[in-house]
Amino acid sequence: MIIINQLLRKLIIKRLHYTCIFILVVIILLNKLLVNKRNEVSTTSYNPAIYRNLDMTFTQICESLLNTEPNQTFAKQYEQYSTKQHYIDQWKALNDCTIIRNSFKYLLWSNKEELDYPIGFTFTVYENIERVARLLRLLYRPHNLYCIHVDRKASDDFYHSIINLARCFGKNVEIIKRSQSVSVKWGYFSVLDSFLKCTKIMLNNTKIQWKYVMNINGKELPLRTNWELIKALKALNGANIVGCTIKNGPKKRVPRRKPSFNVTWIKGSFLAVLRREFVTYIHTSPYSIELLNILREEQHLKKIPDEMFLSTLAYNPQLQAPGACKEFYPPNENDSQSTFVSRFVLWKPKQCVTGRRYHTICMLGVQHLYNLTKRQEFFVNKFQNGFYDAAYDCLEYWILKKMQNERVTGRLDPTFNAKFYAELHCSKNHI
Repeated sequence: MIIINQLLRKLIIKRLHYTCIFILVVIILLNKLLVNKRNEVSTTSYNPAIYRNLDMTFTQICESLLNTEPNQTFAKQYEQYSTKQHYIDQWKALNDCTIIRNSFKYLLWSNKEELDYPIGFTFTVYENIERVARLLRLLYRPHNLYCIHVDRKASDDFYHSIINLARCFGKNVEIIKRSQSVSVKWGYFSVLDSFLKCTKIMLNNTKIQWKYVMNINGKELPLRTNWELIKALKALNGANIVGCTIKNGPKKRVPRRKPSFNVTWIKGSFLAVLRREFVTYIHTSPYSIELLNILREEQHLKKIPDEMFLSTLAYNPQLQAPGACKEFYPPNENDSQSTFVSRFVLWKPKQCVTGRRYHTICMLGVQHLYNLTKRQEFFVNKFQNGFYDAAYDCLEYWILKKMQNERVTGRLDPTFNAKFYAELHCSKNHI
């Protein structure tokens, strides 16, 4: 009996020994897996195939500028700092799409939520193929739809570069034909006309049923990833994002001819986010068509009609435009529900820290980066080529880093808050 007990004791000890070894091996393997995962995530902060022009030293500078608000003396040294995008020159010289595709193929990861929710983008461009290419690669997904209008005043070389660029991305990037393009002039009807041409083409595309459309220009960058945009758009609950600032004015901008129906002209912003049904309404509703004709009659006058048209449709609920707000609700810096989330723009700031303005808009620099990463808007406007290019580079690096982290972790950035968009006034009060 004693011998049997001793044998059983030895057997139990031996089993415990092997069990402990097994648990230890599992712990080591799990730890190695976690370390590799952390390393994989950490490498997203510097991946030469993605960041192309940024060396390791400059990414460290970007991290500093993005995480700490710099003093003016430190920021000033980056006013003329430039990081040349050599791969764009190589692509143009060789006309080899492989060069362009290698710059964005790592960014094409999409989850099912993104695939099920295509978005449309319209671009109005006239110069700087490099910036257009960089912007498009940040926004491009094979399941989205894109339309580019090249200003009639742009050179033939630029137009053909855009054609070649679109070919490198895919058939879902459509270009307005040269014969149908317009000469876009700020303040005139041509600004609105270029957008209308693109949205008409996009509505006629039967392959991609986009949910919302956003109008973009070449001097902007996104603050949201594609996945974040979709989460935010869903949170809008069917509303549009259209700015509003002034009722019945300014008087000098209100058209002379009165519409045949009751309507209040509203000044707002042309930089909007519109649901598909609203865009269909623009092209088919008798109310919309009459307002467009009234504005077109004064296309020779500098009345900035693009800032009147969308806002008027979006804040006159009696016109029954899909997603229109039920009441006029102008922005108030003390009311987050009134935030115009389509764009972050420094309009007529008391102090423009970069010292340069364009049409009353403060040009952005590295001084703004720290605050930009904390904004809720979809896009930021405006960057000027050759002026604080480091700000453009670093913000591009920041959004690329977020995109890569989404791919690696399968999760949104922890700072993203979809509820913010659900709480906007028009998200809760719209047709």
